[in-house]
Order: sequence, then C-alpha cells, then structure tokens
Amino acid sequence: MINHHAGRRVLMSEYTSMRVGGEADFFEPEDEAGLIECVFMCEDNGKPWFLLGNGTNVIVRDGGYHGAVISTLKALGGAEVKHDDGGTPRATSERSLLVSRYAASPTNKEDADINTYEVIAGAGESLARVCRVAAEHGLAGLEALSGIPGTVGGAVFMNAGAYGSEIADVIDCIHVYDVVDRKNIMLPKNECGFGYRRSGFREIPDIQNGGRYIILSAQLSLKPGNRDDIEARMAEYTKRRNEKQPVELPSSGSFFKRPVGDFAGRLIEAAGMKGARVGGAQVSEKHAGFIVNMGGATAADVLTLADEIKAKVYETSTVRLEEEPVVIGV
Repeated sequence: MINHHAGRRVLMSEYTSMRVGGEADFFEPEDEAGLIECVFMCEDNGKPWFLLGNGTNVIVRDGGYHGAVISTLKALGGAEVKHDDGGTPRATSERSLLVSRYAASPTNKEDADINTYEVIAGAGESLARVCRVAAEHGLAGLEALSGIPGTVGGAVFMNAGAYGSEIADVIDCIHVYDVVDRKNIMLPKNECGFGYRRSGFREIPDIQNGGRYIILSAQLSLKPGNRDDIEARMAEYTKRRNEKQPVELPSSGSFFKRPVGDFAGRLIEAAGMKGARVGGAQVSEKHAGFIVNMGGATAADVLTLADEIKAKVYETSTVRLEEEPVVIGV
C-alpha cells in the first residue's frame, strides 16, 4: 500500500519521452492495491489524477499538471503466458514476467492451427518486453509492435500500432477497475471502443481527470510459431524503425495520426515544413511525421509547432491532421 504522503513534486519533463513539461505531484505506488488507494485519495479530495506509464505519448504543458500523476510501472508490471487448456501458470519468486512451462510451441501443424495462448500482461509492463518474452516462447502476433516504447496500458489506451498492426488485433479482453462502482471487471474486446489510434478509454469527456476505468491488464491471444522466424521479423521491424525514424532524439513518436489514404509525413514534407523549427522543437529532418526536441524545447514550442504544421498542411492539401499524443496540464 502507498503512503498518502509519498507523492513528490517533480518536473514532468523527466518522465515523458518528449522531455518537456512542468511540475506535478507524482506518486509511484508499489502494487495494484496501492494504486487504487491513491486514486481514491484523489477522488475523495476532489483532486484530478492521471495514470502514466513510460510517458511516450503524453505531453504535459509548461504550467504543469494541477493534480496527481500516478505511475503504473511498479504497481501494474508483470505478465503471464497461459495455454488454452485452462492451466495455471507456474509463478516465479520475482515480480517479473511469469511464463508457464507448457508455453512451448506445439510440435505439429494440426495443433498449431487450433491452439492459442493467452498472454496476460500488466498495464505497467513494457510492451517491448512482453513482445520479447512472447518471441522467446514461440508466440506470434506481436512482432510489428515490438519497437513501440510504451507500456501495455498506454498501448491499449491509444490502440497503439505500427506497420499495419495494432494491439487491438490480438486483444481478447481488458481487465479494469471501475472507479465509479469500485470493483474489478472484465471488458471484452468489442466493448472497448477500439479504432485507429483510439479506444473507449481515451474517448472520455475530460482526459485531464483519469476517467471511469483503470486499465489493470490486457489479455492477449497469440498463435504458436517458429521462434527464429518471429525473432527475424522483429529484427527487421527494428532495423526499419532505426533507419527511418529519429530514435536518437527525444520525441513522442509519430506526432500525427495517419490521414485516410495518405501519410502525415508526406503531407508535412509537401507543405514545406520538414525541418521547420519553433524554439527547441523541430520537424525531424529524418522523418517529417515526428517532432523532436533538439535541446531545451518547451511544451509551448512543441504545441506551437504542431499548430503551424496543421495550418500549413490544411492550406496546401485541405487535410486536417490530428495529433496522437495526449496533452494535459495548463
């Protein structure tokens, strides 16, 4: 359980991948019960709250967040791999990824066609780590997502994707805590409102204040495959990402959603905005779909540049670009 006084003032630039953002009260509960207790502390005191994983798709404004930012990394880490025979995974002594011995790939094609494996991944677990463990156990379906730097909870929240795949493709259900009714429930995939870079968890009236559901874990359904082939596909996606994206500079990933029938990067480049700069924020010279922090950027720099990009793209193509990152704070 958390100590109610364990929150501390931090600069959110230290906890977000864009490296911008003002101060907030920051809490790091040790377990699920502590995280829920922290949320109730906020609810009972009328204090806004926001759950944060790796901070890879979140921008906090320079005035900071006037509420509690609650980290999921310690409280909701870990995962299990479970065969569809209903067996219980063999736990390890550490709070790490739990993998059952019977998660080895089936030895014949007939079994491969009918067997599935459930991977139950905590919302605070690194998506990249879940992808690696799945590959190590010959489980296919996550390869294209292996380079996404966020957590499982963040990936579910925005239905993260890459190279034509998205996490909703492999989701069975989401385990959540209902803050209103104060109980754990399971939401099947068809009740999660998944769409392109969105989910029902993100489409709430006021994203500044937590929402009704706390994503606790995601139950993923994967198919057995050949480990070498799976790892080779992951390596190829990693190579493509490193060659084409500005992974060496702080950013929040692809800044704009892909418009129907086109690419944000192509439209931005065609509008003459590649390399455009506001303060320390710049449209990447390597990939125009990214805004990068060249050093000393503020959130205002990033958001001003984003507005300039949207205006220029609309002027040259009549396409209205939409940001991917969640923006909070004042």
